[in-house]
Amino acid sequence: MQSPPDYSDIEKAVRGGEHFSYLDLHFGRMMAETAKTNRASAMLAAALVSGHQQIGHVCVDFNHLDQSPFASDLASVQTPEFEHLAEHLLTAGIGGAPGEKTPLIMDNDKRLYLYRYWEYQDKLGRSLIERAGDDPDDLDLDLFQQGLARLFPPEGPSQQIDHQKWAAYTALRKRLCVISGGPGTGKTTTVFKILALLQECSTGGPLRIVMAAPTGKAASRMAEAISESKKKFGRLCSKSITDTVPEEAATIHRVLKPIIGTPYFRHNADNPVNADVMIVDESSMIDMALMSKLVQSLRPETRLILLGDMDQLSSVEAGAVFGDICDTGRPHGVSPEFAADFFQITGDDISAYTDPESRPGIADCVVRLEKSRRFAEGGGIGELSRAVRDGLPEDALAVLKDSGRKEAVLKPPPKSPAKLFKSLLEEGYKAYFEAQSVEDRFAALDRFRVLCAVKEGPFGVHRLNQTAERMIPNSNPYRPNTRWYAGKPVMITRNDYRLRLFNGDIGVAADDGESDGEIRIFFNESEGNIRKLHPLRLPDHETVFALTVHKSQGSEFDNVLIVLPDKAGPVLSRELLYTGVTRARRRVEIIAGETVFGDAVKKRNIRYSGLRDMLWKEDNAT
Repeated sequence: MQSPPDYSDIEKAVRGGEHFSYLDLHFGRMMAETAKTNRASAMLAAALVSGHQQIGHVCVDFNHLDQSPFASDLASVQTPEFEHLAEHLLTAGIGGAPGEKTPLIMDNDKRLYLYRYWEYQDKLGRSLIERAGDDPDDLDLDLFQQGLARLFPPEGPSQQIDHQKWAAYTALRKRLCVISGGPGTGKTTTVFKILALLQECSTGGPLRIVMAAPTGKAASRMAEAISESKKKFGRLCSKSITDTVPEEAATIHRVLKPIIGTPYFRHNADNPVNADVMIVDESSMIDMALMSKLVQSLRPETRLILLGDMDQLSSVEAGAVFGDICDTGRPHGVSPEFAADFFQITGDDISAYTDPESRPGIADCVVRLEKSRRFAEGGGIGELSRAVRDGLPEDALAVLKDSGRKEAVLKPPPKSPAKLFKSLLEEGYKAYFEAQSVEDRFAALDRFRVLCAVKEGPFGVHRLNQTAERMIPNSNPYRPNTRWYAGKPVMITRNDYRLRLFNGDIGVAADDGESDGEIRIFFNESEGNIRKLHPLRLPDHETVFALTVHKSQGSEFDNVLIVLPDKAGPVLSRELLYTGVTRARRRVEIIAGETVFGDAVKKRNIRYSGLRDMLWKEDNAT
């Protein structure tokens, strides 16, 4: 066995490392004190797994450790090979194989986990595999066939495949359905039709349907979209069926009912959610821990339908669960059996989409919607988003440089950022500053928003928010020289279940005539309802004239200004750019150097876990 590294060398490297945090150092020391022997290896492994989890990885993948930012911090110390490190951890009593109850878990593919995250991954993967192989037989197939034809009539040439119909078919024939699609591809429209079909074809009476999303904003948008779809397509079903499709959506936390003061939920495997169908929107925002808890809280017979965009940014916390489930970046075909069944029910031939090597399993549960109805064919935003998504920097820059396309523009980073941003913010927020009512201010916030890649620095969120606030003259009734002033927009950053405020909710400060003109924070709830709170009652929040691209997920704006830093950095990636660009409905303006922009398009945001292999490796096909 390779001799262990020197403890003092490891501690010094972690303590002085640029990327390791104090939390990593503390956890490393704790594991070293717990270890029976090999204290240096214990500290090294613990610090690495803690550090990787903090930057979004579920595990440390030793196959790619040389690409980790922590590798540079450890360049001066002796780092054991994985096999030897595993032996050290086993001897020390703090490492074990999958399924053992040890603080650290090591699998056969050179991955190292915190036990808690290995368990999240294991339970989630097993549950999804079971659902993928469980085909329900609780439908009236004649009604199903008739309903598909009625709700999804041919739109174009007969040889064109309707992927929305494909998604609906999958949702009814499988216990698990994963629908991925960019903006405007009709995910929520498809969901309304799916729910109507499920109710129409159910042989056991009306189904209990629960709709959820990771943030309050996303839940509200989902409810609004379903309501609009009911108005538009409700005529295709009987009123009794349309009325059974819900228009209420809640955050995942509200659905699972958190036990205040603990990380646990009231609903779990022993006390499952009472739902026949669970619809989850914006699934790309959901981290490993929350997705695992959500799926564990469902009854085995509950249909689970996940909606999202596999090309968007992953969750803020550890994991890229939706991307792992979709196996982003790797094309897959459905099984021949699935294609044959689809043809029998719909008459549509999808044999061109089959994979002879594929057997029924997760591949039959994933559907990608391609056709965007939001972006015009050949339009700048659509072309730009596809080029960014596919990692084609030359194509993306060509769109931005095309003078004939006014809806997608690139501007070089300014030598004087404050001066340029002042001008752009004055123009973009003109309607907001001039608004006379809270409702008008909310509408103006949906028309223009600044999105940043980073929080700090001259091109970061904090600096741009300060610039926006300094723009407001003291003579203005907004009164920017105080902490709270009329017109200040804020975003909630921590869930508060008692106040019914959730991470991502947007509020606007305004003078309240019912409180002698004192400032109150107004929140725009579903169906246009406005409620207000005293500023002192707010949970954690931040000013949001500008916000990070991460925080913008689940939102849409008419016009978007994306600000990238003047130098490449670890957060810049094609997923970040794609997410920012697709927040815009009409126009996107990007401030960035061509080199920085191009490098970001080339770079993929990789999150390490074992979930992808668990779901897609061959012996999991059923």
